[in-house]
Amino acid sequence: MNKYQYLNEKFSGAVRSLAISTESLQDRLADAYVHHICHVKDQPMPEEIKEKFDLLCKIFASGVSDMTIEEATSFIDDIIYIAEITTKAYYQV
Repeated sequence: MNKYQYLNEKFSGAVRSLAISTESLQDRLADAYVHHICHVKDQPMPEEIKEKFDLLCKIFASGVSDMTIEEATSFIDDIIYIAEITTKAYYQV
């Protein structure tokens, strides 16, 4: 089993849920975190995304409901970036 398989599955799921939901951006972020991202905290991940991932977890811990659209968009961009790096690492191992 590839060491990044679960990480890749969860971030792909997070991106998919962000893309297809009709909820607010803040609700999409909360859903992506609860159903996908929070499950990979103890998973191996490429070094280049660890800092960004830790920052996302801190942000989610403080809540996303009061985020502006600009802030939510920025964090969605971070999730997409992490998903891209995770996918590349998954297929390179």
